[in-house]
Amino acid sequence: MKPAPIPPGEARRLAVLRELAILDAPPDERLDVVTAYCRSRFGVAIALVSLVDEGRQWFASRQGLEPRETPRAQSFCAHAVAAAAMLVVPDASRDPRFADNPLVLGFPGIRFYAGAPVRVRGETLGTVCLIDPRPRHARPEDLTDLQDIADAVAWFLEQRIGESRASLLPVAMPGCRTGMGEDLGDPWLRLVEFCLAHAKSPDATRLKEIALGLHTRALPRLVLRAKARRLADEAGKIASSILVPAA
Repeated sequence: MKPAPIPPGEARRLAVLRELAILDAPPDERLDVVTAYCRSRFGVAIALVSLVDEGRQWFASRQGLEPRETPRAQSFCAHAVAAAAMLVVPDASRDPRFADNPLVLGFPGIRFYAGAPVRVRGETLGTVCLIDPRPRHARPEDLTDLQDIADAVAWFLEQRIGESRASLLPVAMPGCRTGMGEDLGDPWLRLVEFCLAHAKSPDATRLKEIALGLHTRALPRLVLRAKARRLADEAGKIASSILVPAA
């Protein structure tokens, strides 16, 4: 097993991670929306929001995996952090970096791994990652979607720095308004709506419950406008009836 190298500027990266005040915190349903969606959307056994700490990787959210953390020396995500880039491993049992990793040889039997970097204040703190016990190849469009989701998670995490939890609720952004004249919500709101629009599993019911609990406005007035409008277009006509150009 070859542990990931320590990235340059590690002290600064760890300082930003500490500023989030999220390590060892109770699970946050807003992050659980992301991992539940990723597990369904990409058809994998495990989906995580993983933050790489000094000697461990800690899971801010997890689906399909019970432990809250694993040693950093065993972490696939630490390799993505060191490279500050997407990491895709089609079959870990055939990759010399990971073939003798305990997470490959034993539970959870990792074969496929894809991790998109989560960058906050210029530092790669961890990943949104997908894990499966079967080898597979990721489609380019799936990796693009995964990075979009990781970027939205990064935005969400950055709001924690120096702010109260109240500031994590939707914040108006310029560019478009709903037909009622309201500003569109933040990337988090758009991500939740994207999840609701695309989920085709029992997770969809739970996602709807969480969204209703987090936002006071009715679901038909939640605006789907995913990052750079690319995912909004993919979602078809869901948003077309309520999006109008900003004046």
